[in-house]
Amino acid sequence: MSAKLTKAKKLKVTDKAKSVVVLCLGDKVLRDISRDATRASMWIRLELLYTAKHLTHKLFLK
Repeated sequence: MSAKLTKAKKLKVTDKAKSVVVLCLGDKVLRDISRDATRASMWIRLELLYTAKHLTHKLFLK
């Protein structure tokens, strides 16, 4: 984020980003990542879910 943003503005932008991520997810995936508090941790968990090499995850994505 830009260094020019105030702390309140950064918090607002981060909250909006988290809301956008949550709105784009299905119920099952949302349950899997709902424990994560920040947008960044949600994104990391999504990467782990969808880049797994296990057959069950590949079948889930189809």
